Amino acid sequence: EPLVLDSLSALVSREGKYQVDAAESGRRALEKINAESYAIIITDLMLTDMTGNELLKSVKVNMPETQVIMVSGKGTIDLAVEAMKMGAFDFLTKPYSPPHLLQILDRARASYESLLQNRQLKGETEQYMKEAEDSGAYADAPGQKETVTGLYLEGIEAYQSYDLDTAEERFGAAREAALDTLRMARQKRDSRQAEEK
Repeated sequence: EPLVLDSLSALVSREGKYQVDAAESGRRALEKINAESYAIIITDLMLTDMTGNELLKSVKVNMPETQVIMVSGKGTIDLAVEAMKMGAFDFLTKPYSPPHLLQILDRARASYESLLQNRQLKGETEQYMKEAEDSGAYADAPGQKETVTGLYLEGIEAYQSYDLDTAEERFGAAREAALDTLRMARQKRDSRQAEEK
Protein backbone atom coordinates (compact mmCIF):
# COMPACT_ATOMS: atom_id res chain seq x y z
CA GLU A 1 0.00 0.00 0.00
CA PRO A 2 1.91 3.08 -1.25
CA LEU A 3 0.13 5.49 1.11
CA VAL A 4 0.95 3.36 4.17
CA LEU A 5 4.54 2.92 2.98
CA ASP A 6 4.95 6.69 2.52
CA SER A 7 3.42 7.57 5.89
CA LEU A 8 5.51 4.96 7.71
CA SER A 9 8.69 6.18 5.99
CA ALA A 10 7.86 9.78 6.90
CA LEU A 11 7.14 8.87 10.54
CA VAL A 12 10.43 7.04 11.00
CA SER A 13 12.44 9.67 9.08
CA ARG A 14 11.05 12.48 11.24
CA GLU A 15 12.62 10.91 14.30
CA GLY A 16 16.05 11.59 12.82
CA LYS A 17 17.54 8.43 14.35
CA TYR A 18 17.17 6.17 11.36
CA GLN A 19 18.05 6.21 7.70
CA VAL A 20 14.95 4.99 5.88
CA ASP A 21 14.89 2.95 2.69
CA ALA A 22 11.50 1.81 1.36
CA ALA A 23 10.60 -1.02 -1.02
CA GLU A 24 7.25 -1.33 -2.77
CA SER A 25 7.28 -5.14 -2.95
CA GLY A 26 8.84 -8.19 -1.34
CA ARG A 27 10.92 -8.84 -4.43
CA ARG A 28 12.27 -5.28 -4.40
CA ALA A 29 12.99 -5.59 -0.66
CA LEU A 30 15.02 -8.77 -1.29
CA GLU A 31 17.02 -7.02 -4.02
CA LYS A 32 17.89 -4.23 -1.60
CA ILE A 33 18.69 -6.69 1.22
CA ASN A 34 21.03 -8.60 -1.09
CA ALA A 35 22.81 -5.36 -2.00
CA GLU A 36 23.38 -4.00 1.53
CA SER A 37 22.76 -4.81 5.17
CA TYR A 38 20.00 -3.40 7.34
CA ALA A 39 19.66 -3.18 11.12
CA ILE A 40 15.85 -3.22 11.13
CA ILE A 41 13.21 -4.18 8.59
CA ILE A 42 9.53 -3.40 8.98
CA THR A 43 7.32 -5.52 6.74
CA ASP A 44 3.65 -6.16 6.32
CA LEU A 45 2.50 -9.73 6.67
CA MET A 46 0.74 -9.54 3.29
CA LEU A 47 2.92 -8.12 0.54
CA THR A 48 1.89 -7.84 -3.11
CA ASP A 49 4.14 -10.64 -4.34
CA MET A 50 4.95 -12.77 -1.27
CA THR A 51 4.16 -13.05 2.41
CA GLY A 52 6.00 -11.18 5.12
CA ASN A 53 6.97 -14.54 6.58
CA GLU A 54 8.72 -15.48 3.32
CA LEU A 55 10.63 -12.22 3.47
CA LEU A 56 11.41 -12.80 7.16
CA LYS A 57 12.77 -16.28 6.42
CA SER A 58 15.08 -14.95 3.70
CA VAL A 59 16.31 -12.11 5.91
CA LYS A 60 17.11 -14.44 8.81
CA VAL A 61 19.06 -16.80 6.53
CA ASN A 62 21.16 -13.99 5.03
CA MET A 63 21.34 -11.47 7.90
CA PRO A 64 20.54 -13.19 11.22
CA GLU A 65 21.25 -10.08 13.31
CA THR A 66 18.73 -7.96 11.39
CA GLN A 67 15.62 -7.29 13.45
CA VAL A 68 12.34 -7.75 11.58
CA ILE A 69 9.15 -6.12 12.77
CA MET A 70 6.00 -7.64 11.29
CA VAL A 71 2.85 -5.55 10.76
CA SER A 72 -0.60 -6.86 9.93
CA GLY A 73 -4.19 -5.69 9.74
CA LYS A 74 -5.20 -9.24 10.62
CA GLY A 75 -3.45 -9.64 13.92
CA THR A 76 -4.27 -13.05 15.26
CA ILE A 77 -2.32 -14.74 18.01
CA ASP A 78 -1.48 -17.63 15.66
CA LEU A 79 0.06 -15.28 13.08
CA ALA A 80 2.05 -13.45 15.73
CA VAL A 81 3.32 -16.68 17.28
CA GLU A 82 4.34 -18.04 13.86
CA ALA A 83 6.24 -14.85 13.01
CA MET A 84 8.00 -14.82 16.38
CA LYS A 85 9.00 -18.47 16.02
CA MET A 86 10.52 -17.61 12.65
CA GLY A 87 12.63 -14.90 14.26
CA ALA A 88 10.55 -11.71 14.08
CA PHE A 89 11.52 -9.17 16.70
CA ASP A 90 7.94 -8.02 17.23
CA PHE A 91 4.47 -8.19 15.69
CA LEU A 92 2.26 -5.10 15.42
CA THR A 93 -1.43 -5.07 14.61
CA LYS A 94 -2.82 -2.19 12.54
CA PRO A 95 -3.73 0.40 13.47
CA TYR A 96 -0.73 0.95 15.73
CA SER A 97 0.23 4.11 17.54
CA PRO A 98 3.31 5.95 16.24
CA PRO A 99 4.86 6.24 19.73
CA HIS A 100 4.50 2.48 20.22
CA LEU A 101 6.16 1.77 16.87
CA LEU A 102 9.02 4.15 17.70
CA GLN A 103 9.56 2.43 21.06
CA ILE A 104 9.75 -0.93 19.29
CA LEU A 105 12.23 0.51 16.78
CA ASP A 106 14.47 1.70 19.62
CA ARG A 107 14.36 -1.73 21.28
CA ALA A 108 15.04 -3.43 17.94
CA ARG A 109 18.06 -1.21 17.32
CA ALA A 110 19.42 -1.98 20.81
CA SER A 111 18.94 -5.70 20.14
CA TYR A 112 20.69 -5.42 16.76
CA GLU A 113 23.65 -3.59 18.31
CA SER A 114 23.89 -6.14 21.11
CA LEU A 115 23.87 -9.02 18.61
CA LEU A 116 26.69 -7.36 16.64
CA GLN A 117 28.68 -6.77 19.84
CA ASN A 118 28.22 -10.40 20.84
CA ARG A 119 29.28 -11.62 17.39
CA GLN A 120 32.43 -9.49 17.61
CA LEU A 121 33.25 -10.73 21.12
CA LYS A 122 32.60 -14.32 20.04
CA GLY A 123 34.97 -13.91 17.09
CA GLU A 124 37.71 -12.34 19.22
CA THR A 125 37.34 -15.10 21.81
CA GLU A 126 37.61 -17.81 19.15
CA GLN A 127 40.72 -16.12 17.74
CA TYR A 128 42.46 -16.02 21.14
CA MET A 129 41.36 -19.57 21.97
CA LYS A 130 42.89 -20.78 18.70
CA GLU A 131 46.07 -18.81 19.32
CA ALA A 132 46.37 -20.31 22.82
CA GLU A 133 45.80 -23.81 21.42
CA ASP A 134 48.18 -23.41 18.46
CA SER A 135 50.96 -21.87 20.55
CA GLY A 136 50.78 -24.49 23.29
CA ALA A 137 49.91 -21.81 25.86
CA TYR A 138 47.43 -24.05 27.64
CA ALA A 139 50.30 -26.39 28.59
CA ASP A 140 51.86 -23.51 30.56
CA ALA A 141 48.55 -22.56 32.23
CA PRO A 142 46.95 -25.63 33.82
CA GLY A 143 43.17 -25.50 34.04
CA GLN A 144 42.86 -22.44 31.82
CA LYS A 145 41.66 -24.36 28.77
CA GLU A 146 38.70 -25.73 30.75
CA THR A 147 37.92 -22.27 32.15
CA VAL A 148 38.03 -20.56 28.76
CA THR A 149 36.04 -23.29 27.04
CA GLY A 150 33.43 -23.34 29.81
CA LEU A 151 32.88 -19.57 29.64
CA TYR A 152 32.77 -19.68 25.84
CA LEU A 153 30.15 -22.46 25.84
CA GLU A 154 28.06 -20.54 28.38
CA GLY A 155 28.25 -17.55 26.03
CA ILE A 156 27.10 -19.66 23.09
CA GLU A 157 24.18 -21.05 25.09
CA ALA A 158 23.10 -17.57 26.24
CA TYR A 159 23.50 -16.16 22.71
CA GLN A 160 21.35 -18.90 21.20
CA SER A 161 18.61 -18.25 23.76
CA TYR A 162 18.81 -14.46 23.16
CA ASP A 163 20.05 -13.74 26.69
CA LEU A 164 22.38 -11.20 25.13
CA ASP A 165 23.60 -9.52 28.33
CA THR A 166 24.72 -12.86 29.75
CA ALA A 167 26.25 -13.85 26.38
CA GLU A 168 28.23 -10.61 26.25
CA GLU A 169 29.45 -11.13 29.81
CA ARG A 170 30.51 -14.76 29.18
CA PHE A 171 32.18 -14.05 25.83
CA GLY A 172 34.02 -11.10 27.41
CA ALA A 173 35.16 -13.26 30.35
CA ALA A 174 36.25 -16.06 27.99
CA ARG A 175 38.21 -13.59 25.86
CA GLU A 176 39.97 -12.16 28.93
CA ALA A 177 40.72 -15.65 30.25
CA ALA A 178 42.21 -16.64 26.88
CA LEU A 179 44.32 -13.45 26.86
CA ASP A 180 45.45 -14.19 30.42
CA THR A 181 46.47 -17.66 29.29
CA LEU A 182 48.58 -16.21 26.49
CA ARG A 183 50.17 -13.68 28.88
CA MET A 184 50.95 -16.35 31.50
CA ALA A 185 52.48 -18.61 28.87
CA ARG A 186 54.66 -15.77 27.54
CA GLN A 187 55.82 -14.86 31.05
CA LYS A 188 56.75 -18.50 31.80
CA ARG A 189 58.60 -18.83 28.51
CA ASP A 190 60.44 -15.54 29.12
CA SER A 191 61.38 -16.76 32.60
CA ARG A 192 62.69 -20.07 31.26
CA GLN A 193 64.69 -18.30 28.59
CA ALA A 194 66.17 -15.91 31.18
CA GLU A 195 67.13 -18.85 33.42
CA GLU A 196 68.81 -20.64 30.52
CA LYS A 197 71.08 -17.65 29.84
